[in-house]
Amino acid sequence: MATLLHQRLSDAAKAGDIDELYVVLQEDSYILEAIDQNPFTNTPLHVAANAGQACFVEEITNLKPSFVTKLNLSGYSPLHFAAANGHVEIVKQLLKIDSCLGQLQGREKRTPLHCAAMAGSIEALDELIFNCNNSLRKKTIQKETALHLALKHGQLETAKALLRWIEELKMESLLSWTDQEGNTVLHLATSLRQHQIVKMLCSGFKVRRAAKVNARNNDGLTALDLDESMRHPDEPLEVQNISNILHKAGSIRACDVKINKLFPSPPAKQTRLAIHRHQRILHFFNFKVREDTSLEVRNTLMVILVLIATVTFDVGINPLGGSWQDDIAGEHHAGYPIWMSKDKVVYFIFTAINFAGFVVSSVMIFRLVEGYPYSGPVQLAQSLLVFTCVWSTPLFPNTSTVNYVLLAVVIPIGTLTLLWYHRKPSKFSPRKVSWNMDELEAWRFGAELN
Repeated sequence: MATLLHQRLSDAAKAGDIDELYVVLQEDSYILEAIDQNPFTNTPLHVAANAGQACFVEEITNLKPSFVTKLNLSGYSPLHFAAANGHVEIVKQLLKIDSCLGQLQGREKRTPLHCAAMAGSIEALDELIFNCNNSLRKKTIQKETALHLALKHGQLETAKALLRWIEELKMESLLSWTDQEGNTVLHLATSLRQHQIVKMLCSGFKVRRAAKVNARNNDGLTALDLDESMRHPDEPLEVQNISNILHKAGSIRACDVKINKLFPSPPAKQTRLAIHRHQRILHFFNFKVREDTSLEVRNTLMVILVLIATVTFDVGINPLGGSWQDDIAGEHHAGYPIWMSKDKVVYFIFTAINFAGFVVSSVMIFRLVEGYPYSGPVQLAQSLLVFTCVWSTPLFPNTSTVNYVLLAVVIPIGTLTLLWYHRKPSKFSPRKVSWNMDELEAWRFGAELN
């Protein structure tokens, strides 16, 4: 009986039959709860998302919101299926529930963006990046980014769309990331003879520098080495032109790379202890948050940093010992800390250390929220809080000239710079992709459910 009801529920999800859903619920009101108890299973939401039944998806997520993060036996969530099959409306619906679903990692640490890149679902890819641009930084267990996967699966237009997003979001550093074989996207584009991608990666100083045209993979080969090994006289002229594109970008063969003589000993000759000490020092002063940092770790760090920022800010605007309440000519002014008039040197040392702690915690808050929903308003509020702390802490002479400079120059410029750097990206015009439905169903994301 239970098996029959589960089959009827699955058929209703595939057909988008909401009436049948409630008929099944009337016969067994605990059926959705029973499905949810299974840690890995194909839920009705998986089936509806794979079939493109947007209305059924909205209905079932309203009844059972926990289904949105459920992985099936193949290790994929409903959003993975919707993204892989190009069901844009369903992608939008699921991201409205939680935009962080775009970073949900399933089988082999693939995110919905990885699945969209592999399948060439450009419209779904646009929605995923627009709502959760931090998903661009996620890598599979083979260390592949979405751009790596798009190239490996022959999705040229998808790769172009990803490159436009990377440039728009100022994430050019992603172009130098390597997969498990040490290949950058330039290595892949060259070996796969994608001359248009090679041209995009080698155009413009900023992009060319980020792509690292002379990077070597695990076999010690540069992009030019790969081009020479893959070149064939029967190739089209534009493909043969890859060599000229790489030469103009400054690419050279691995055997021609000159060792920097400023360093007489290569890093490999250093002892492991010396390398560890060097890395430990760099790691201590590194403010960059790793892209694979879990949400639990981020939340813990955020609580600690907010506590530090709160305490240091309070001490900054309410100095120990209090402040003078009146003016006495030649002695002190109202609002000045009493401690400063008693021992100015020690007070300024303490205030500077406290202010440094506040700034460091603020910078780390900036880093932790970067790429997440509403990161812009949070970063703007935090920067204004820093300006408030500067204004209220008498580290500088309290004169009208200084206050005017802070008000008229520092705060507006700092705020505009922040808004420009973290501006919300504009959506690209999605390109319509026509699909052969038989081929799409044969693809394993669809085949696993049928």
